[in-house]
Amino acid sequence: MKLMKFIFFIPLFILVSCTGDSDGVSGPIYDMPLTPAEAGTYGEAQEEMDSENYEKGIHILNYLIQNNPDSLDFYYSKGLALKRMEKYDEAIANFDYILEVDGEYFYALASKGDIYQLTGETDLAAEMYTKALGIWSENATLCINLGALYMKVEEYELGLDWLNKALEIEPRSLDALYNRAKCYVLLKQYDLSLKDCEKGLKLDPLDAGFYSISGFCYDKLGDEANAVKQFKKALEIDPIEPTALEYMSKV
Repeated sequence: MKLMKFIFFIPLFILVSCTGDSDGVSGPIYDMPLTPAEAGTYGEAQEEMDSENYEKGIHILNYLIQNNPDSLDFYYSKGLALKRMEKYDEAIANFDYILEVDGEYFYALASKGDIYQLTGETDLAAEMYTKALGIWSENATLCINLGALYMKVEEYELGLDWLNKALEIEPRSLDALYNRAKCYVLLKQYDLSLKDCEKGLKLDPLDAGFYSISGFCYDKLGDEANAVKQFKKALEIDPIEPTALEYMSKV
């Protein structure tokens, strides 16, 4: 039996304040001229993107960039919108421009890492996350993402190191505990995985994933009664939890 539900990556979608000189990145997404009435405000652009109206959000941001070319935040928001539209090359172009102006713009580096993770360019993702951590070393989210990346390429010990660091920073992080529990499974350290699941369930008793991992570990340890018990709990919370479904179909 394989453990199906796998690794969590956590994208960074947070704005910071940063300014610099700018000549612009790319032209407007629309050809017609923008008026202040059409353009709205930065807050409206954010609202459009939160509502998944990305093209409208970019339309507003292009106006703001034209009138406020020194604000890197507008370029960053535009890059996020393009990323969410899966226009990754255009998003990278925005983030690259920001980094030409300010090489320590943390969120541009982290967002490039997210894109490279999504496109399967693991080495580049790790490079961007590591550079971002050089700016903000106590960022648990990036430690989790690096841990997950190294697990994905089967460098489990290195992945474990990053997940341990994430939990040093945020001991109550469910994402870090979940990924570390998975990493211990991959290292066949089932007792340690069970301990992380226990910690996770104390923080969130309704997390089907931790019950599923626990069931998997008990199965590997030859404790069928506890495996069934944990998988049943997982399915009570999430009736389509894949690992639990596979196991229970065979009992």
